[in-house]
Amino acid sequence: MEKLFSHSILTAASPEIILRKISDLTQLAMWNPAISTVTPVDEVKFHVNRKTDAINSDEFMTITSGADYVSLVATGNRIDYTLTISVKAQGQTTEVTEQLDLIEQHGIKLPIRFMAPITKHAFKRNLILLKSYVEASTSHAG
Repeated sequence: MEKLFSHSILTAASPEIILRKISDLTQLAMWNPAISTVTPVDEVKFHVNRKTDAINSDEFMTITSGADYVSLVATGNRIDYTLTISVKAQGQTTEVTEQLDLIEQHGIKLPIRFMAPITKHAFKRNLILLKSYVEASTSHAG
C-alpha cells in the first residue's frame, strides 16, 4: 500500500458519536455530496455509486472498525484504496484523522500522483462536511 495523504480536523463531537456516524455507511451521502446511492450487500459490504465525477464512480466498500477507528476498503472501477478514519479525544474536542492509502490502480492511464491533489481536496472537503454533520447531530440530540 502507498499512503496518498492524510488530514486532521478538530470537532466538538465525542469520539463515540463520530465513530457511530461514520460506521453507518447508509448515511455516507450526508457528508459526501458526490454519493448518489449506498446499497448494503451484507452487514459489512456496501455498493457505492456517485453522481459526480470522482476517482471511482462506482465501488464496493467493506467496513471494519476498532475502538478508535473505522476503515473502509474500497474496490472501484479505477482504484482500490483504504480510507481509515481515526478519532482521539483531546480534552473537550476530538481530533478526527483520515488517511487514504492506495492499494491498486487500474483503469487509469495517468499515474495516481497526478490525480492525488484533486482527490486530496475532495476528501478534505468531505472531512469538513463530516464535522458539520456530527456536530449538527449532537446539537439536535440534546
